[in-house]
Amino acid sequence: MGKKNTVRPMWEAVGRMTSDFALLEMLIHHLVWALIGYGNAACGVVTKEMSLQQLRQLTKRLLDAGIPADKDRRKRIGELLEPLGRLNEDRNRFTHSLVTFGEIGLTLARVRELVGAKRYKDVAKEVSVSEVEELIGRCQSLVHDVVELLWEMEWRHIDAGVKGRQILGLFESQAHNPPVGPEGGRIP
Repeated sequence: MGKKNTVRPMWEAVGRMTSDFALLEMLIHHLVWALIGYGNAACGVVTKEMSLQQLRQLTKRLLDAGIPADKDRRKRIGELLEPLGRLNEDRNRFTHSLVTFGEIGLTLARVRELVGAKRYKDVAKEVSVSEVEELIGRCQSLVHDVVELLWEMEWRHIDAGVKGRQILGLFESQAHNPPVGPEGGRIP
C-alpha cells in the first residue's frame, strides 16, 4: 500500500514529460517548416522521419546558410538549440530507462550504458519525481520560447497563428493551473 503512493507521482511525471516533449518536437518541426517556407510542399516530406536531434542539426545548417535573413532572429533560434540538445539527451536518458522500485520509491534506472565500441557497463541511478519535474519545467520553457518565436515569424500571418496561440494558451493555462487528479490533488 505504501508503494502505491510513491508509484503514482512518478508515472504521472513521466507521462507529463512524454506529452510535453511530444508538443516540443511538433513545434520544432514547425520551426523548420517556417525556415524552409510553409508553402513548400517538401516541408513534411523532408522532416517526417527526422528525430529531434536531426531536426536540430538541420536547423543549425539552415542558420549557417543565412536562413532566416534576419541576423537577430538567427541568433535567437541558435540560442534555443543548445538547451534543446541538452533537454533531448536528458529526456532520452529517462525515456530509455527501466522503471523499478528503489530506495526512494519508483525509480528510473539506466541499466546498460555504452562505454566504448560495443562494450557496456551496468549502471543504475535512482531518479526522483522532482528530477523529472525539473525536466518538465525546462521542456515547458522551450515550448513557450518556440511558440513565441513561431508567432513572430509566421503564425501571425497564416491560419496556424490561431492554432499557435491556442497551443500557447493551453500551455500557459496548464503551467499556471495544473490539472486536478482523481483524488482532488494537483497533478505536478
